[in-house]
Amino acid sequence: MSAQREDRNDGWPAWLEPLRPDPMGRARMKRGILAAAAPLLAARHPAAWWELAADWSSVAIPIAASIALLFGWIAYESHPSGASAPESERMDIEALVQPASASSPPALLTDQTEPSSDALLAATLRREER
Repeated sequence: MSAQREDRNDGWPAWLEPLRPDPMGRARMKRGILAAAAPLLAARHPAAWWELAADWSSVAIPIAASIALLFGWIAYESHPSGASAPESERMDIEALVQPASASSPPALLTDQTEPSSDALLAATLRREER
């Protein structure tokens, strides 16, 4: 055993050699020191950005949802549902797709002039309201 201790030249004086802990004692001391230091190290550890974001999310998400609902309600209420296209541009959807005769396709498909896209949209929206 003394030959093994002589091989270790790690700066321990010979008179302290009987006090050197064995590997199991070292492991026990290391676990004890780490357990005692863990709360102190955790208190000194600065919070990462994701930890701060997680802490604030419990407050920020309901506020953001409330703001989104408020803007949605304002947008819904401010929509001019009574405003529509002038009478000259109003077209009924049935008039757009109604065939000229029983044997011919609708004029919308064969006509060279395209209908106004605004008038088509207005007619479609009026059709959905009924």
